[in-house]
Amino acid sequence: MTSFALPLIILSAILHASWNLIAKRTSTTGVALVFLFSVTEVIVFFSVVAMAIYSLWMGTLSWGAIGFILGSGALHTIYFWLLSTGYKVGDLSIVYPIARSTGPLLATIGAILLFSENPTLIVIGGTLVICFGVLILTGNPRDLRQSKALPAVTYGLLTGVMVACYTLWDAYAMNQASIPPLVFQGGLSLTRMMVLFPFAIRQHETIQHAWATERWKIGSIAIMSSISYLIILFVLAFSPVSYVAPMRTLSILIGVILGTNLLKEEQKWRRIIGASIVVIGVIMLNIG
Repeated sequence: MTSFALPLIILSAILHASWNLIAKRTSTTGVALVFLFSVTEVIVFFSVVAMAIYSLWMGTLSWGAIGFILGSGALHTIYFWLLSTGYKVGDLSIVYPIARSTGPLLATIGAILLFSENPTLIVIGGTLVICFGVLILTGNPRDLRQSKALPAVTYGLLTGVMVACYTLWDAYAMNQASIPPLVFQGGLSLTRMMVLFPFAIRQHETIQHAWATERWKIGSIAIMSSISYLIILFVLAFSPVSYVAPMRTLSILIGVILGTNLLKEEQKWRRIIGASIVVIGVIMLNIG
């Protein structure tokens, strides 16, 4: 991990945790929320989307590159839907840490198997430390089966699987297909909007009400989420997945602190201790 990449990932983590806090506080969820902030991204970052469309029109992108953009858009759409639904049924300080730790763990394993990356022993140890921190965050598995936390854990795990899928997919696109990050991000926004459009039509009344009452929250989510991921796409272009993916878990500590303090979620200190252990694992990754 280069010294140049670390501050970029920290900035991305702050933006990521912040937009997740806003998403937790919105009453709009699921298709309506994801569609609205996707449309907002397309509007706000019109030049980026226009660049993606222009590249398609002029044939500067190969069909393989177009396939990567469309595939990533579909994966991100499922990810956002799962995450939004998870926030509807569970605490931010449960769903967010599980999703943000499970994803990098699986992505690291996938990078070793698929991309033949060779992380050091310190990196592998850091990954295991992150897993231990997550266990503390989620609590006793036996208790979770009997509690209201189980749906939150389930959606957190499913979201983490999608994080791993799009991380590996996008890393390959950045390194092998050589797609410019700006073009890729613009294509993601446009694809996500188009995928959800048929479903959004059926919920037009819900969408109209959500935009009328929560447009500022939706706009904030759109701007922060897109900038946060654009930074990661840039870093993935010159850094191994097995280092970048676990480093993104820095946002876990921020998310837990926001959830337990601003949202007054329960078991504050256990969750903060668990998140701190995750950060120690991240530091090991950076040293490694």
